[in-house]
Amino acid sequence: MATPTLDEFLGKLVGDLGAALSAALVGIGDKLGLYKALAGTGGLTPAALAQKTHTDERYVHEWLSAQAAAGYVDYDPGSGTFCLNEVQTLAFADESSPAHFLGGFQVTRSMYKDLDKIVDAFKSGKGVGWHEHDADLFCGTERFFRTGYNANLVPAWIPALEGVDAKLRKGASVADVGCGHGASTIVMAQAYPASTFTGFDYHEPSIVAAREAAGKASLGEVIKASRLLYSQRIAEARTAVEELVKKSPDVPDASARSNALCRSAGENETCAHHPTAHPAAKVKNTTGMSRPRLGGFLLIP
Repeated sequence: MATPTLDEFLGKLVGDLGAALSAALVGIGDKLGLYKALAGTGGLTPAALAQKTHTDERYVHEWLSAQAAAGYVDYDPGSGTFCLNEVQTLAFADESSPAHFLGGFQVTRSMYKDLDKIVDAFKSGKGVGWHEHDADLFCGTERFFRTGYNANLVPAWIPALEGVDAKLRKGASVADVGCGHGASTIVMAQAYPASTFTGFDYHEPSIVAAREAAGKASLGEVIKASRLLYSQRIAEARTAVEELVKKSPDVPDASARSNALCRSAGENETCAHHPTAHPAAKVKNTTGMSRPRLGGFLLIP
């Protein structure tokens, strides 16, 4: 691999720096509603956008100019107006669009807010718990993945699992473990009314947000908090998964491996792989009751 020249390397750094700065500017537009206010207008002057969003014209003008330079909004020099084209609108202003990207930028901002915690973890070797991250991580994750769930979970991902779609339409009990703000749980509960869905998460603020979202969707009590899922015997579940993988090297996908693990544990159920998560297991606890142990799986009796 050829070593770049200093100018080439600095050019890359300048580009990366510009991208990092743009993430902050996108956050400003998100929080102030500037993108949504600009969408569908055909073009606004900085003064008109400032008036519409109750913001200061000078700041809005500078923000719009930077967004235009980044290619995030369009500028018409003839009229002095800025607008969102169709593609930019899908990415920045339409939260129902599969291409909506503001949640991704929100996750990026959370990483900077967690910088000191991560530095300390590098020094101590200790982890940083999911619950210890900045709230932008939880909100951004839900916003970023929700559109993908809406577009793909029911139409594509679940039907790709043999027999699962039919089982859900007939009626099954499903545990969405590590449900976060409940986006995936709600999508499935709406699509499969004959089945019962319960979302579990150990992060209490996420459970509060998920319950609120479920209430707005008229789904009632589909979200439950359960610290037990994550506080006991996770090491046992992880070991069980690792042993299964060692014994079943010919099983190519996580869903099949999980089903094999359920069978090896004597459980009469199907474990449907959540497309965005890591393999999980179902194991017995000391009380003899079976409980899902790691996040990211739908357990379908």
